[in-house]
Amino acid sequence: MQLTLPQQLSVKQVCHWMGLPSTAQADPQTLALAEKACEIVLSSAQPRGIYRVGSLQLSPDGELQCENIPLCGTDIARHLQKCDRAVWLAVTIGTQTEMQTRRLGKDMALVCAVDAAAGLLAETLADQLQETIRQELTETSYMTSRYSPGYGDFPIETQREVVRFLDAPRKIGLTVNSGGILIPRKSITAVCGLSDQPVKGHLAGCAHCVLRSKCNYRKEGKYCGDRELAK
Repeated sequence: MQLTLPQQLSVKQVCHWMGLPSTAQADPQTLALAEKACEIVLSSAQPRGIYRVGSLQLSPDGELQCENIPLCGTDIARHLQKCDRAVWLAVTIGTQTEMQTRRLGKDMALVCAVDAAAGLLAETLADQLQETIRQELTETSYMTSRYSPGYGDFPIETQREVVRFLDAPRKIGLTVNSGGILIPRKSITAVCGLSDQPVKGHLAGCAHCVLRSKCNYRKEGKYCGDRELAK
């Protein structure tokens, strides 16, 4: 499905994605760089998304799975507790932004800013798709927040099974490499639990996260599950 580009991106959030602490005030040069990056990303992005619902069940060896996608790890099991179905989603901003970034050559400051703005856009589009799913599926159901491979101890390699299940290469041009990295790179896959009773899910803590040692949120005493950060 086609997704709608936002009219603008938060320059403050782009600065935070560039590594500026959320409590710090960006200097005029950094703000101008972030604004230019937002313009480049919004003019080049070609957003697309897809989702599909599946049933949750236990495999013969007692492992939680959804349509033969293994849900390994204690964090994802806690997140989907009390759910009997799950909705898998994927979004991508397309390849044009990456091509535009390569044209910037050795302007590494701008490349960094564009990378940050593109990442923020992907998250914004995932929020948009998640809200669309909520409106379409949850009149009689409840839905958790989304949870992506790579969060907590949920293996990033699960991306391959998710992309296959969604038929994402054919439908939105999204593939995954041997290391579990999505291509185009500014893309997101995730799962949300569905239930007939109220559920919220459970966000992963820092203990198992592979980015624990270099996470800017953690350095500030915060965590990435806080959706209000840096707005």
